[in-house]
Amino acid sequence: MRDLAKEFETTNIEANTFATNIFNYEKRLGEITQNPEDWQQPSTVYKKFRLRTLQSKAQTIRWIDLLQAHFTSITITDKTQVLVAFPEYFERLAQLISATDNT
Repeated sequence: MRDLAKEFETTNIEANTFATNIFNYEKRLGEITQNPEDWQQPSTVYKKFRLRTLQSKAQTIRWIDLLQAHFTSITITDKTQVLVAFPEYFERLAQLISATDNT
């Protein structure tokens, strides 16, 4: 990461800070990610939600825009139903995103 940052003509200090910040962010992502063992019971993993409910749980993620960009042949609304694996992950992800500096 540090070497990548240096490619953008940053100082060593800036490159080190960038690399440290990326490492720490990815570490926090790893801490909120489910363990492989948690996938053993599919019936307990997936939950059906309307997008409006998912949006209320993970407000910093623009679900309709994200899904509409991926599924261009259908219309996505806040009433669209989706299957979500580990909804609590997305709640924690939204918290992580909102608590992290955009830079």
